Amino acid sequence: MKKVFLLSITLVLATIVVMGQAVNVRISAFDLKDASDNSLILGFNAANATGVFDNATASPAVLDFIYKAGVDLSNVTLAVTASNSGFVANPPTDFSGPLQLKTQDGTESPYSYCLYNVTPRQLTPVELPATMDIATPFSSETVGWAAARLDQRNPSINGKGTPALGFAAAGVFTLLSFSNAPDYLYFKAASAAATNGNVLDIYESVDGITWNESKTATYSDADKTIDLVASVPDAPKAVKLSSTTRFVKFLLSARSGGNFYIFNISATAGATGISNTSVADAKVFVQNGLLNIVSNEAIANLEIFALNGQSLAKIDNPANQVNIANLPAGCYIAKLKNADGQTVVSRFIK
Repeated sequence: MKKVFLLSITLVLATIVVMGQAVNVRISAFDLKDASDNSLILGFNAANATGVFDNATASPAVLDFIYKAGVDLSNVTLAVTASNSGFVANPPTDFSGPLQLKTQDGTESPYSYCLYNVTPRQLTPVELPATMDIATPFSSETVGWAAARLDQRNPSINGKGTPALGFAAAGVFTLLSFSNAPDYLYFKAASAAATNGNVLDIYESVDGITWNESKTATYSDADKTIDLVASVPDAPKAVKLSSTTRFVKFLLSARSGGNFYIFNISATAGATGISNTSVADAKVFVQNGLLNIVSNEAIANLEIFALNGQSLAKIDNPANQVNIANLPAGCYIAKLKNADGQTVVSRFIK
């Protein structure tokens, strides 16, 4: 009788567990690390996933992350924080393409889990001056911008369809990247409802990792600096950027009803502080941790500068590939000189 009673209690408890509600195991932090524990992404944004038990099918939520062009994501370490002590069992190491990620709060049934459709978004710098092409669907060929939880739309603005980037929720962001010094950033912003809760913040960065603590600019419904879709003025908003800036972040820090858009995004080029004495047919680019030099003539000297003008390295008769592993991630200036003393200046991002 005692054994039967205990068995009954066990079955009742098991039934309560099975019939209970699954918990949400939502991702709150996401990063990809290299072998030296360096972060390889510029940011991420994930929609709220709904948890289900392991014997049910979950509807995947969206998780987008942005990374610099040229970064190898084929062998990385995943670092994830999820609610309710969630974790990723057998985490993948190749994030070079879209994949599905599962967070769970246990390994023995019944356990709760959430699914995410993960998409990498490559950010490739654009040479200024430039207008961002947000009409063409985003792809690996897109230059100048990338968005987390990408939402390209064609809303009716001033009575006509206008290519625009939509912000699905607070916390969603768009990044811009430049290969040379900017001067002014221009854009238009619009919200689809007459609310006082939308706030758009703009930040600047030299390397895309460390952002200025004080916002470069902020726009909100409350102070009427964000316009309604029905009547957007012809004059765009103009933001003066630092000459050292190579990355800009549009962050919707608060959202209150209706759709929110930015569009007509462009940037002008600024003075670089270093000028060419002649135009040599040479350029540089970074790939697999090496600075590659492409030139039709021999390069007698290579000098690498920080954006503040500090000389970091001088190499005589450099090879076509130069190891720059000792340089931290960031933006740099390469000055190439031929045997006749003619120079060309090129910028690169590591």
